[in-house]
Amino acid sequence: IAKPISRENLLDAILTAVGARHQGEAGDARVSGDAALAGDPPMTESLADPPVVDLAVLARLRDEIGADQVAQILEVCAADVHDRLLRLTGPNLDLETWKQALHDLKGVAGTAGAGLLFHRVAALEQRVIAGDCPEGTDVVALTAAFTAWRSQTRATACAADTQAAS
Repeated sequence: IAKPISRENLLDAILTAVGARHQGEAGDARVSGDAALAGDPPMTESLADPPVVDLAVLARLRDEIGADQVAQILEVCAADVHDRLLRLTGPNLDLETWKQALHDLKGVAGTAGAGLLFHRVAALEQRVIAGDCPEGTDVVALTAAFTAWRSQTRATACAADTQAAS
């Protein structure tokens, strides 16, 4: 997606990626969060206790594109985050690689409403920008936030499906 990013271009790119994955085609589903659109973090402002799932982000996304598309986007984002976290466990990553990987991961987390993951990635990104080399425990903390987000979004989806069926 060329910058500056517009909501329309971002939505087109996301829907294209979702369609490609849904049809079984290979493709890179990189997406940027609302932070790239508005210049502000899409998550809750409190860094002390960010939510695992930022429901406001998901509600806004659902209002803009519909619940079915949100479910597909969350699946794409989950696969993307999982792949990115695996890459961060690789040996001999230099600081520039970390910076780019964390920046990209932060965008995906923001798009997916992964509040805790977004804040942990943002904090680690700032440490890396300051020259601090990440450790294995940093990736463990990111993975824990991702796992919690994944669990809660699945539970939310199941509850919504149950409610829709009744």
